[in-house]
Amino acid sequence: MDTYKKQKHVLDSPVQIKEQRIDSRLRQLGEIGRTMEQGVTRLALTAEDMAAQRIVASWMEEAGMRVRKDCFGNIIGRKEGNNPHAPVVMLGSHIDSVPNGGRFDGTVGVIGGIEVVQVLHENNVQHDHPIEVVAFCDEEGVRFSDGFLGVGDVW
Repeated sequence: MDTYKKQKHVLDSPVQIKEQRIDSRLRQLGEIGRTMEQGVTRLALTAEDMAAQRIVASWMEEAGMRVRKDCFGNIIGRKEGNNPHAPVVMLGSHIDSVPNGGRFDGTVGVIGGIEVVQVLHENNVQHDHPIEVVAFCDEEGVRFSDGFLGVGDVW
């Protein structure tokens, strides 16, 4: 295994997340599968989940990530680092839901991860480690009863 030097990257000025962008994305995602009780029903691999996956993938691309979908239905956005041999830093959660689930359950982890990468991208922040943001498939286990269906492929 190749070794690499630890470098300290110093920013010329502080960078900030864009709260309005996060709020807007959470609201947009919360409309997909919205229920009368103000919850969300977006079961894994349904039409609602596919719509959510498409929009999340577009946000990943906007944040400068290369996006792929694996054979388990996970959506994975990747921003390369300066060292191709460095371990991956992984962020994320899930965007599917339980019936009438919370609008922020899982989605905050995915949208928050995208925001981190987008701020790095917009500010040309250099980093050694590749960063991946993952929207895991059927993390709640509602459709396929075991839960963590998509996590098994990544781990």
